Amino acid sequence: MTILRISVCVLVFLIGNSVLALTNGFNSPAVGWNPYYYWFSVNNATLITNGSRFVHTNGVQDTWASVGADFYINIGAHWSDKTTNSLGAPNPDATKFPDGIGPLVTYIHSLGLKAGIACQGEKIGSDTEYDEGIAGYWTNSVNQFAAWGIDYINFDFCNGVTVNGHTYTAQEQAAVMAGAVLQASRPMRLEIVTIVSSVPGAWTPGVANSARVSLDTDATFANVLSRADAYNTYVGITTNGYWNDADDLQIAVLNPQLTATQDITQYGLWIVQGGPLMWSNSMTNMSAWTLALALNTELAAIHQDKVYRPGTRISRIIGTGGNMDGYAKPITNGMAVALVNGTAVSTNITVNWDDVGLKDKPAQIRDVVNHAYVGFSSSSYTASLPSGGIAVLTLVTNFSSMTVGTFNAGTVNIR
Repeated sequence: MTILRISVCVLVFLIGNSVLALTNGFNSPAVGWNPYYYWFSVNNATLITNGSRFVHTNGVQDTWASVGADFYINIGAHWSDKTTNSLGAPNPDATKFPDGIGPLVTYIHSLGLKAGIACQGEKIGSDTEYDEGIAGYWTNSVNQFAAWGIDYINFDFCNGVTVNGHTYTAQEQAAVMAGAVLQASRPMRLEIVTIVSSVPGAWTPGVANSARVSLDTDATFANVLSRADAYNTYVGITTNGYWNDADDLQIAVLNPQLTATQDITQYGLWIVQGGPLMWSNSMTNMSAWTLALALNTELAAIHQDKVYRPGTRISRIIGTGGNMDGYAKPITNGMAVALVNGTAVSTNITVNWDDVGLKDKPAQIRDVVNHAYVGFSSSSYTASLPSGGIAVLTLVTNFSSMTVGTFNAGTVNIR
């Protein structure tokens, strides 16, 4: 059994203040559903309609609305038949979307949800992945998306591309897209994926609301942890209006390889890191415990906390078959902490108040996964975690107006 003492430089929580962000009015990370990792190319209006209705009627939308967040239904990729209209924008596949995209978006909006769509920075049809390539027709395509009522654009494969004799770099493509989004007839979020040719940098927040920090995630726990590492690599460029994206959740995807414990760990880690949070399951077939995660308002509140600072890895210790990591995210009433056991054995992990900027401050400790008060301390707390497990805690220091609950002595139990 290993004890992890968390160490941190509190200055990391002050990052982002000098970074310029895209000025299109979004000040919180996106939350939603993109069924790509479940359905892949099997994408159609019926699936999107049914998923939207489930989100609306089963409490998922209400959970996020309770913390002030819109919920996005991302139509995703493979919606086009690889033809274009007269202005070069992709046409919908009439077999998959017989009524077109506009009426589907209208239905999504009628439920109080937001609508997203995917496109690629390549020439349409130039590869099996590029059903919706818009290279050379960026502005016309963005205008078409706006006319359909789209609220969120996922601009994938934003790499180098040659159009009319000029080779656009990833940064140039992103800048063109940002300009198109800013002049569009409606506000739209812009996510870019440049990771194949250009990693995020100081330039990225000025041209996007979010950017992928890694290649596609797969449904293995090692891959999930590596994506969290990638997120942390670029955490210094996060600012209000821009968030790094570690990719969609791998919970209950088509070929699940994560255990229930590991599913909870990915969800809790993505929550505390604070980037875009996109489910990528079938949505309508959610198990009871998976739905319980999606309905956890305490986790949602951490993700959408108005401080809008990312969770930063504050310690790593190499253990048996993996690492033990600690993350901390400033929140309005104190600090959110994620303790992650990436090792092959059960482990005790301790968070010390000195190390997260709460020196000698009395704090109410709550396990937000299990909805339980677990302690009250001015110094530290220890969680006992299974292999692959997580403790997501709030250390609430501003509790003068709160009723102190009944605490359960001992450690956090991850179910």
